[in-house]
Amino acid sequence: MPGVEKRPEISVVVPVKNGLPLIRRCLEGILSQEGVNGLEVIVIDSGSTDGTWDVLAEYPVKRHQIDSSDFDHGETRNLGVRLANGDYVAMTVADAWPTDRHWLARMRN
Repeated sequence: MPGVEKRPEISVVVPVKNGLPLIRRCLEGILSQEGVNGLEVIVIDSGSTDGTWDVLAEYPVKRHQIDSSDFDHGETRNLGVRLANGDYVAMTVADAWPTDRHWLARMRN
């Protein structure tokens, strides 16, 4: 149906602060995943000052910014889950990346 977006199967939540230069490798690895029916990437930036926020704009990800004083390991991830639309939610960090293109499909299975 035109104008209706398909719900992603998997949402990936990535908290980040000053993630350059590794955030690119992380996002490219996530966005290259195969075998999933729709993918959404949500990046929660907690006050980066190194240009990370601008780099995120180069990728098809949902960017959400919080103040660095509001960062909390658990609550920030809970925020990511609340922002997610996928049937499944995967968590990762900006300085980690998939080693192959089937990471998410294997986890889902």
